[in-house]
Amino acid sequence: MTARPAAALPGVWGLTTAVPASAGAAVAVSGAGSPARPDDAALRERVRAALSAVWGEDPGPLGLARRCPACGSGEHGAPRLTGLPAGRRVLVSLSGVADDDGAPLRVAAWWTPGPAPAPPGSGLGLDLERIDAPALAAPDGLGGVGFSTAERTWLAGLAPADRPAARARLWTRKEALVKAAGTGFTGDPADVPALSPGPGDAVVDLGQELLRAAGLPPAVRGALALRVPTR
Repeated sequence: MTARPAAALPGVWGLTTAVPASAGAAVAVSGAGSPARPDDAALRERVRAALSAVWGEDPGPLGLARRCPACGSGEHGAPRLTGLPAGRRVLVSLSGVADDDGAPLRVAAWWTPGPAPAPPGSGLGLDLERIDAPALAAPDGLGGVGFSTAERTWLAGLAPADRPAARARLWTRKEALVKAAGTGFTGDPADVPALSPGPGDAVVDLGQELLRAAGLPPAVRGALALRVPTR
C-alpha cells in the first residue's frame, strides 16, 4: 500500500490511552460550556497532560465541545478543545472500538502545529477498526461496496489471510480522511481515495507499537489523517 511518510504529518501529534466508553449521564466539563460524556472528560484530561509535556507548561482547564456544521447541534460533530492558552492551536479527533471482550473503548488523537500556525479549515481525523469485524473480515462486507476498483484490485493481489487487515487499513484511512475534512461520508465511500490522498491531505497508518501503548488489542488497526487546506 502506498502511504505518505510520517514526515508528511507536520507538527506534533499523539494518541491518548484508551478509556472505557460510557453511556451514562452527562457531566459538566470545565470550560466546555455544555455537558459532555464522562469518557469525554477522561480523554480531555489525557490530552491536557500530553500538551503539558509537549509545551513544558500546564495549559490549564480545557473543555471538549462539539458543534455540527449542518444542524448546529452540540450533541455531535467534530470535537474541539476550548479554553486553550492564547496563541496555541490544537486539533483533536475521537474514535471508538471494542476490546477483545466486546466492551467499547474510546481513544483521542491530538495534533498541534509547529512554529507556523495551522490555516483555517485544518482538521484531524482518527479511526480505529478491528480486523475481525464482520464487515471487514468477509469480502462481501464493506469490501464489496466501500472500495474503489483500484482498491479492490490491490486487495485481490494480497494473500487471502492478509486481506482482512488490509481492508481495515483502507477503511480506517477513508474514515480518518472524511473526519479530517469535517464532513463525514457525504457520498459513496469508494470515492474517498485511501491509496492516494488528495492535495492538502496526509494520512498515516498507526503502528502496532503505538496502538498497543494506547491500550488497544492486537486486532485493532488505525489511521490518522490531517487536512491542511492548500492555497
